[in-house]
Amino acid sequence: MMALAPNTSNKRETVCIFGTGDFGRALGHKMIQCGYPVVYGSRSTQISNLIPKDAEVLSHAEAAQKAAIIIIAIQRQHYNFLTPLAEVLRGKVVVDISNNLKLNQYPESNAEYLAQLLPGARVVKAFNTVSAWALQSGALDASRQVFVCGDDMEAKQMVMNIVRALGLTPLDQGSLLAAQEIENYPLQLFPMWKFPVFLSLGLTAFFFFYCLALDVIYTYVYEKKNFSFFIAITIPNRICPVMALILLGLVYLPGVLAAIIQLYRGTKYRRFPDWLDKWMLCRKQLGLIALAFASLHAVFTLVSPIRSFVKWRTSKAIISQVLNNKTEPLDTTNAWLSDSYLALGILGFFFFVLVGITSLPSVSNSVNWREFRFVQDGQIDADELQRCLTQSGIAGAYKPFNLETCRLMISMLDRDMSGTLGFNEFKELWAVVNGWKQHFVTFDSDGSGTVDRQELEKALMNMECFRRRDTTQQGFVNFQYDDISLKCCCALLSGLLISLVEEDPRSYIT
Repeated sequence: MMALAPNTSNKRETVCIFGTGDFGRALGHKMIQCGYPVVYGSRSTQISNLIPKDAEVLSHAEAAQKAAIIIIAIQRQHYNFLTPLAEVLRGKVVVDISNNLKLNQYPESNAEYLAQLLPGARVVKAFNTVSAWALQSGALDASRQVFVCGDDMEAKQMVMNIVRALGLTPLDQGSLLAAQEIENYPLQLFPMWKFPVFLSLGLTAFFFFYCLALDVIYTYVYEKKNFSFFIAITIPNRICPVMALILLGLVYLPGVLAAIIQLYRGTKYRRFPDWLDKWMLCRKQLGLIALAFASLHAVFTLVSPIRSFVKWRTSKAIISQVLNNKTEPLDTTNAWLSDSYLALGILGFFFFVLVGITSLPSVSNSVNWREFRFVQDGQIDADELQRCLTQSGIAGAYKPFNLETCRLMISMLDRDMSGTLGFNEFKELWAVVNGWKQHFVTFDSDGSGTVDRQELEKALMNMECFRRRDTTQQGFVNFQYDDISLKCCCALLSGLLISLVEEDPRSYIT
């Protein structure tokens, strides 16, 4: 008889959460999934259906005494209840996750205010840039960055370890003085895009009015010709390439200026001027806007032959040659120049698009990049397989499919030892898993959604892979190593075993 109990040396520390709102519940559920014991501190100790089933609900004082890390999932205006708990929280790590409704709403940050209320606690600011929806739907579906700041290095490290355990990426922002900036961050709307967008709009307006005055107003006033239709395509097609080249130059110019400043100072360890620092931080945004202008130029150029003005000018030239009985010979030099110009333009646009695509991950949030990678790499790892099986509802309900089971299934079907499944391997796995599901549903006689010992024995003995190999009718069969049915059977049974141990650490197998 062998006991299946978790290794106590790897047991994680208990985490206390003050607050049972949306974020508090989502964070607690995520922590429980990652192996953290969670205890909630609440005014009401009654168990609610919304609270994660494996969590404990106690009063604030009792909950704080059971944990070394207390997460305050409550808004700032309700912090007054913490004052009587100052002695209980002395020496403990207190994590503030609150945000405000507008920028710089209070003179000090919420974390600094919390540190004033609890002078003996080690206050850390974290988790305010992650939403409850992101925690519920999975960290891979949203931004994975978590800003962390605090005056106590050990407390900060403890919080950053929790962040990593949840599958997120901690970014140390320094002391608690940075909390104000961290709290303002979720309220900012595309902060790194403001300068590139305003600069592009200003330059576009300047060139537009310049071309309007030169090509439309001047010709109408002095030549009495109405070219107002140039506003639709001709003028934009002149502005777009100019803007693309100017913005592309602005992408690489700050790097040259930074190199000159470093050479002049004789060191690379001094901070750049603020204007240059901000300029360098928004270079990728400038490049993507330049790519947008280049793309518009390509589209405007493609539609030029179907314009009425171009058709009229072409037919006029043909008629002029007919009336003058004169044929213009082909100028091969101009033909070469024209084709070379177009070929270089196409090649340049191709490289422009390539550079723009490689810049997207660092400009967009990481969820978009992870989703892009999921679609593009052609392989499915354990996390992606878990999401696929969970969202397909194959487990019978929309609940996370066991991650360890997914790893086992991948390892048993991973013929190229890449740690992922290709399309054919995934198709093979999907067919077998669906077959197992349909088979077990057939033998779930009481419709409980679970299979007891007798039902499992009956289901296994009636499966086709068992029946056709049990030639002696004694309940013993021989399998080949590469039999996919055996591999999936082992994987699913191993997943059931892991789930059993997680739910009841005192379980035994004989």
